[in-house]
Amino acid sequence: MMTSVITGASGFIGRALSSELVRRGDDVVGVTRAPSLPGLDKAIKWKKYPRDISGWSEVLGGASTVYHLAWSTLPEMSNKDPLADASENIGPALMLFEAVRRQPGIRVVFASSGGTVYGTLTSVSANERHVTRPHCAYGVSKLAVEHYLTLYRDMWGVDGISLRMGNPYGPGQNVSRNFGAISTFASHAAKGEPIRIFGDGTVVRDYIYITDLVDAVIAAGQSRDDVATLNIGSGIGKSLNDVVEVLRGLAEPPPVVVDYVKGRDFDIPVSVLDISLAKVKLGWQPRTSFRDGVRATFEAMSKMATRP
Repeated sequence: MMTSVITGASGFIGRALSSELVRRGDDVVGVTRAPSLPGLDKAIKWKKYPRDISGWSEVLGGASTVYHLAWSTLPEMSNKDPLADASENIGPALMLFEAVRRQPGIRVVFASSGGTVYGTLTSVSANERHVTRPHCAYGVSKLAVEHYLTLYRDMWGVDGISLRMGNPYGPGQNVSRNFGAISTFASHAAKGEPIRIFGDGTVVRDYIYITDLVDAVIAAGQSRDDVATLNIGSGIGKSLNDVVEVLRGLAEPPPVVVDYVKGRDFDIPVSVLDISLAKVKLGWQPRTSFRDGVRATFEAMSKMATRP
C-alpha cells in the first residue's frame, strides 16, 4: 500500500485528491492547520501542520509521495501584504523540502499557479518556456517555491515536480472566500442572486474541472520523469461572460443578473495554458467539457441552495 501525504488536505483540491487516493487504496495522511474541523474524512489520518523539521520527519515516515497544496493567501489579497504572503508560504515549503531531502525516495508534487506565474501572455497560450512575470505577490511566491524545489532537485536529488494549475472548479468548492469564478457564479445563480463581475466580463481564464485536475495530480505523483514543471489545465480559454452564458441556459427563473463593476489592476486579460507537455509526460488529458463541468457545478450548488 502506498502512503501519500497531502498538505492543505482540508481545502477544495485537497479533499478531492485525498478522497480519490483513498478510493484507489492509498494510505493517506492529511496535513492541515485545523485537523479537528467538522466533516473531515475519517478514512484519512489527520495531522497538524508541523512547526519544525523534526515534526515533518515524523509525518513523512513511510511516505512515498507528498502533495504540497497548502497555501495561506489568495491572489486578490496578496498585494496588500506581500511580506505576509512570502513569510507564510515560502518558509513552510522550504521546511518541507528540507525534511524530504533528509528522507530520500519521496516524490514531491507542488501545486503552483498557471494563472499567476506567467503574467501577461506574449502568445495565444503559455507553454512552460513562456516568460514568467507575475502581477501579484501570490504568483511571485509560487514561482519562488518552484525555483526552490528545482534547486533541491539539482543540488540534493529531491524528486519533485511543480504543476502550474489553471483555475480549478467544481462541486465542493467553498465560495465563501469569493475565490473560484465558476463555482461562485453558479452559487449566486442557484440562489437567484446577482453575479458580480470585475470589468466587462471579457477576462479569459483556463478553467479545469476538479476531477480532471485530481487525475493529473495523481499522475504526476506516480510519474518519475525528470521534467521539473508542467502546465495542468483544460488548454481552452473561456471568458467570464462565457460562464454566465452557460449558467443562463441552466438556471430557472428568475433570470441570471450580472452586475459589472470596475476592473482590478492585477487581473491580466487572458490566461490560457498550453498542456501539450503534460499530455506527453503524464499520459493525461482533461475529459470534462466546459459546459458539462459548469452544469455539474450548478446542479451541486442548486442542491445546496435548497437545503433547509
